[in-house]
Amino acid sequence: RHFDRNVFRRTIRKFRRLYLAYVHIDKKETIMPQKIRMYSTQWCADCRTAKRFLQSRDILFEEVDIDVDEQSAQKVINWSGGRRVIPTFEIYCDESMAKPLILHNPRLQALAAAVRIQP
Repeated sequence: RHFDRNVFRRTIRKFRRLYLAYVHIDKKETIMPQKIRMYSTQWCADCRTAKRFLQSRDILFEEVDIDVDEQSAQKVINWSGGRRVIPTFEIYCDESMAKPLILHNPRLQALAAAVRIQP
């Protein structure tokens, strides 16, 4: 398999940023992300699991089907280094909405940390 060092480094940076954001959360004051967008398909089991996880915790999110929306599919491909990795989450954590946190097929614990809830 081909190993892309730059994709690996970007992924490590994202998880480091995610971890640091989770560590600095005040347990009494939970700050919810401003916007969550989930890129998925109808046939993906991991997408259904992540969707149920967010819905069971009353987390609002926008779902985008990349089988229907080709422009969104191209975004996912660009973010993931040339692959269609689903579910992909675009999470805006601050009010400026400047730079989103992108997660590709995260474990539920990582997703919980990103949206700042208990798993």
